[in-house]
Amino acid sequence: MTVDSGGAPCVSNGVLSLAICKPAIRSSATRGNIILGLANPLAAAALTQSYDMRSDAEDIHDWERSLQNVNPEKPEDVALWRTRQMEALASFAYTRVLTKPDLRQYFANDTKLSGFWNPLSDTERIKVWGSRLDLSTISIVRKYDQWGRAIREGAANV
Repeated sequence: MTVDSGGAPCVSNGVLSLAICKPAIRSSATRGNIILGLANPLAAAALTQSYDMRSDAEDIHDWERSLQNVNPEKPEDVALWRTRQMEALASFAYTRVLTKPDLRQYFANDTKLSGFWNPLSDTERIKVWGSRLDLSTISIVRKYDQWGRAIREGAANV
């Protein structure tokens, strides 16, 4: 990647940030390192490809440029798969923060948010956050209905 505007989502070393950060801030910030946990290799690939596609689109490049290293029958399938994964991730994160009062308290203001990152340890943050989303459970789809909605194998679409 040659351009990083600092926009969300941001993936760096397998860690996802849903906040807007300037590169200089992100390079020295201590917040945002663990909120969803460190990504396994499959999730890291999904996060990195998604970030690269977003960056390419933002910088007026063809999104397919980010998928040069994949060899699917249709690159659109991979792009739509990554989009569904990021939609699920954003929904998961926002739902978690908005529905868990013990977690939401940390997002009330900057002072309380700082308390989430320090003095809480990684173990304490993980305990407060709860279960993690496994991006690998969102599978690639190669068939779509007449409205462009994914048809999952064996699933009844309504």
